[in-house]
Amino acid sequence: MKSRVILPLSILGAFFLGFAVSVVLAPNPTGLLPLVGGVVLTGVLAPVFYVGLQRITASNGGST
Repeated sequence: MKSRVILPLSILGAFFLGFAVSVVLAPNPTGLLPLVGGVVLTGVLAPVFYVGLQRITASNGGST
């Protein structure tokens, strides 16, 4: 899979997971804490997702 496809997929996956976790853990889901937490978690999870997707596609031989 090309990195042009992996990068948006990793950011999108990190965005949804980061904001979901942030809203669940924050005591006030309409406040600033979930927003900041979601942005921070997205920034932390996006590289993890990117490396993970690269490993998955490399183990599959890059066939799509």
